[in-house]
Amino acid sequence: MAYRNHEQDLPYTCVTQQDDELPLAGSGSDFNGPPSINVGINDANLGPIVPRWDVSSGNTKLHYFVDTNTFTNLAATEADFTTTKLQEAADEWNSLGLGLIISQAASAATAHFSLIYQQNKGQLIDRRLAEAFFPNDPNRFVIVTDLALDQRNRGILKNVFLHELGHVLGLRHEFALDKKQQLKLGVMEDVDGAVKFKGRNNRSVMNYTAKPTLRKSDKAAVREFYRLAPGHVIAGGSGPVTVFAP
Repeated sequence: MAYRNHEQDLPYTCVTQQDDELPLAGSGSDFNGPPSINVGINDANLGPIVPRWDVSSGNTKLHYFVDTNTFTNLAATEADFTTTKLQEAADEWNSLGLGLIISQAASAATAHFSLIYQQNKGQLIDRRLAEAFFPNDPNRFVIVTDLALDQRNRGILKNVFLHELGHVLGLRHEFALDKKQQLKLGVMEDVDGAVKFKGRNNRSVMNYTAKPTLRKSDKAAVREFYRLAPGHVIAGGSGPVTVFAP
């Protein structure tokens, strides 16, 4: 799942107010404050599942390796800057006490996924800032692009990584089941297997906003999600919670 620059499409431009009880401007009654996330995917081999990491030990480690060789034609400090922002985002997720800790590995051999840099294709249509993976994906990369590191966006890089690490934890976009919103954003994604867990929250870190922020409602929903027993089927869904080892 990729995070793209959609600032011209956003229903609001200021996110300095962090109170989750404040409604999204222009959203009417769409936002009502309860926990809300979208989860679930149609796995090519397993069929409909709700993928999540195995945290049964209470101390699962998810390590990433920073592939500095991909940061070509950039100042040496850019890889360090990117790593710092990724870890800042990881620390915020780590603080939820899910039984999972995301941190940097000492080497590629001990890592479970890689942080890599890619350039966009130079086309205006490609506004990708970053991209990540779900727990069931064998190709485990968090990608940061040149657009994310330019002067317009580098100030929100931690926030972009908050969104991407949400995918790594198993979360889908807040608008995954909203075709009208997908059309508005110009993002059409396969939602086969997706299911909403709890209510709707347009201010979720998993929505496209100017500065994705981990809300109280996100925290509550993800904590509940990670407490679900393997095999549990969420109401309205067709696939069971399926856990994966890092």
